[in-house]
Amino acid sequence: AEEEAERIAEEERLQNEVEEAHTVAEEELKEEERLQKEAEEARITADEEAKRVAEEEGLEKEAEEAHIADENEAKHIAEEERLKKEVEEGRITAEEVAKTMDEEEHLEKEAEVVRIADEEEAKHTAEEERLEQEEARIVAEETKRIAE
Repeated sequence: AEEEAERIAEEERLQNEVEEAHTVAEEELKEEERLQKEAEEARITADEEAKRVAEEEGLEKEAEEAHIADENEAKHIAEEERLKKEVEEGRITAEEVAKTMDEEEHLEKEAEVVRIADEEEAKHTAEEERLEQEEARIVAEETKRIAE
């Protein structure tokens, strides 16, 4: 009977250890799930922050471009006003004003032509590089085919 009692006590002790180990495992699993959830939330927050920063940078660039355009327009208007005043005061003729304005317009058009030409040159250069890469690929394939 004493051995039976010891055996039952041992079984209960082992059962308690198994239950305790099971409880610890469940707690560890819950902790791991919590940490994974926190990591996912942190990743989402980081993604949202990156998008927000990119959007802010885009808005800042747009604002800077608009500011520059406003400054250029203000300079243009100020120059027109200055020329009108000089005409009114008789220091220069309307023909000279027209010539100055034509020169400004011509310079603006030239700047636009240069910008477009630069864009076209960049496209042309990119196309040349693509064709050179394609040619190199074909030569490599042909060399490989000949070697086989």
